[in-house]
Amino acid sequence: MQDINQNFPTIVSYLSRMKLDDSVRDEITANQRMIPPGKSLMALNGALLNVEDIDLNLLIDLVHQDLLLADQFSKLK
Repeated sequence: MQDINQNFPTIVSYLSRMKLDDSVRDEITANQRMIPPGKSLMALNGALLNVEDIDLNLLIDLVHQDLLLADQFSKLK
């Protein structure tokens, strides 16, 4: 994902030509139906965030909490 984010302009034509599995196509369609036209959606690790209510400090706090949780999971063995 990081590679896609950083190099998006150079790989967009490749991504647009990729063949999608039917399950992926169905999930994309279902997700598009959940969001009314003209609305935005933001999700952080599957948790939906209200775009109108979020500010940069809250977003940083949420990312920090997720990183702490990921660190705890990585220490489980």
